[in-house]
Amino acid sequence: MHIPLPEGDWRKQNLKLNMALNLSGTGDLSVVPAGRNSEMTLTSNWPHPSFLGDFLPAKREVSESGFQAQWQSSWFANNLGERFASGNDTGWENFPAFSVAVTTPADQYQLTDRATKYAILLIALTFMAFFVFETLTAQRLHPMQYLLVGLSLVMFYLLLLALSEHIGFTVAWIIASLIGALMNGIYLQAVLKGWRNSMLFTLALLLLDGVMWGLLNSADSALLLGTSVLVVALAGMMFVTRNIDWYAFSLPKMKASKEVTMDDQLRIWK
Repeated sequence: MHIPLPEGDWRKQNLKLNMALNLSGTGDLSVVPAGRNSEMTLTSNWPHPSFLGDFLPAKREVSESGFQAQWQSSWFANNLGERFASGNDTGWENFPAFSVAVTTPADQYQLTDRATKYAILLIALTFMAFFVFETLTAQRLHPMQYLLVGLSLVMFYLLLLALSEHIGFTVAWIIASLIGALMNGIYLQAVLKGWRNSMLFTLALLLLDGVMWGLLNSADSALLLGTSVLVVALAGMMFVTRNIDWYAFSLPKMKASKEVTMDDQLRIWK
C-alpha cells in the first residue's frame, strides 16, 4: 500500500500521518519499518497473538482481554537506506517486518494429539513404578500383566478423543482418567494381592494424569515441568532403591546343598 505525498522539502519538518484501515479475514499483519527510526504500537482484543518476523516486540503485554505490543527499528537493522539508493522496488514481501498473527486455540483433536506425545512418558513412569515394586517386595509380575496395564493406559487416549467429540476436553479428560484408574485399581487389587498397594498405584496414576494435564496447559513452561517430573521420578527411584544389592538381586538364589560335607581332616586349608 502506497500513499502519495504533496511536493515539498520534508527533511526540514516533522510529518505526522494518521490512517484508518479496516481489514476482514486476515490471519496476520506485517508492517515494513521504512523510516530511518520506526516505532509501532499495536493493540488488539485478541488474546492469542503469535509474533513473527525478524523483529520481535520490544515490549508486550498479553492477557485474556487482548494484547498490546511495541516494536522499534532503524535503517541499520533492515538496510532499507541502501535499497532506496539502488532504486530497487521489488521483493518488498521478503523485507524484515513487524509481524503478528492471530492464532486460534487448539481444538480437541489438537489437544489429544499433544496428549499422545506424552503417552510414552506416562507408560514409562508406570512401568518404572512396577519394577521398583518388584524389586522391593517378593511379588513378581508377569509380562502379560505389564502388557494389560499398558493397553489400559493406551485406551485412555482413545477414550479421551471419543468423549471430547461430544463433551468438553476438560470433562473428557476427567472421565477418561477416572475410568482408567477404576479399571487398573480393580485389576491391580488381584495382581498385587491387596487393596493397599492397589490404591497406592491408582492414586499414582491419577497424579500422573494430573501432571500430564498440567503439561498440556503450560505451553510456555512445558519443557521445564516435564523435566522436573523426570528428575523427581529418577530421584525417587534412586532413594527407594539406595540400599538394594543389585548383584545379589540379579543372581539366582543358591539352594542349600543337601550333600554331606567333607570331613575337616580332608580339607587342605584346615
